[in-house]
Order: sequence, then structure tokens, then C-alpha cells
Amino acid sequence: DDEGRPTHTVLWLRNGGGKSSLLNLVFAVVRPNRREFLGSNEDGKDRRLGDYVRAGDTSHVVIEWGEPGARTPALVTGMALEWRDRVRSNDESRLRRLWYGFVPSDHRPPGLLELDATLTFDTLPVAEDGRRLSLARFRERLRAKAAGDASLRLVTPISQAEWRRALEQHDLDPEVLRYQLQMNREEGGASELFKRRCR
Repeated sequence: DDEGRPTHTVLWLRNGGGKSSLLNLVFAVVRPNRREFLGSNEDGKDRRLGDYVRAGDTSHVVIEWGEPGARTPALVTGMALEWRDRVRSNDESRLRRLWYGFVPSDHRPPGLLELDATLTFDTLPVAEDGRRLSLARFRERLRAKAAGDASLRLVTPISQAEWRRALEQHDLDPEVLRYQLQMNREEGGASELFKRRCR
């Protein structure tokens, strides 16, 4: 809104405009199991998470979470993706993923010492000197920021189970999104069935 707070928004895009892609990527951060990826679209074409990552690129999906009416987010979660050896493959196990979460420093409650913001959504170290950082360099930069500011409470888990626990510690329940995934999958299935059965 005019004061910088998030508002309820509905994306009014034509079919093929990217609504499903946005949902796919958001769900992939919170429900990262590859088998749960919402890849099918209404044309019956299956998409995989790797389809969103080009060879030689490092891709990012970042989400700010906050309380309704709050001026600043309470949590930032993200996922960085990169193909092993920077070569695209049909083997999705070669797609490296880094999950991370932190309390943005612009969310800190005011205290006796006003510290400069060290890490926020807008200051994520995704690039340096105009070039996008590799996944390994991005991880290094994140950890360096966290080393200088413990209030960030940065987590960079190495397993899906650890990631789930980290989300739950911030009152995000990945299980809730399982129902949304199921509804979206069934909606796509219903659309496909209708196309096959009705002329």
C-alpha cells in the first residue's frame, strides 16, 4: 500500500502468464521434496524444478514472511539452485539446492544500540561487481553476514528434515501447504480429464 505494507493481491494474468510457475516455485521452497513439485500444467506438459534453472546460472527463489499489517517482514526464506558443474542435465539429482532462512535485520526491535541493517531481502548478496555469485560463493557471503550479526539467526540446513524443523521453529508449518499442493494437483487433473472426455 502507500505506506509500504504488503496487501492482499490476486494475480490477474492470462493463461500461460506464469501464475502456476510462481506457485510451483513458492511451494518448492517450503515443500522441497522433488516428488511434490507441481510441475504439470493444463496442456499436460510436465515441468520439473530444473526447467527453471539455466546452464551456467544460479537461480534464486526468495520469500518474505510477515504479520498482517506489519511494516517489516519477520522472516526471509529462500532457495538457491545451480546445476552441478554448471551443466544442465535430465538427472534432477544433479541440481544443487541451498535452503536458507533468517530474521531480516530491518525487523529487529529498537534497542539501545541502533545497528545498521546487515541482511535483508533487498541486500541479499546474489551478485558482486555486476556478476551473479555462484551458489558456493553466495553461501559464503550469507555465512559471513551471519558471523557478524547473531540476531539474523541464519540457518542453511543440509537436509529436507533440517529445513522443515527450521521452518517450524519460525511458526511456518509445511504440512499446511501439503493440502494446497493436493488441491492444485487435483484441479489440474480435473482439467485434463475434462479435456479428454468432453469435446
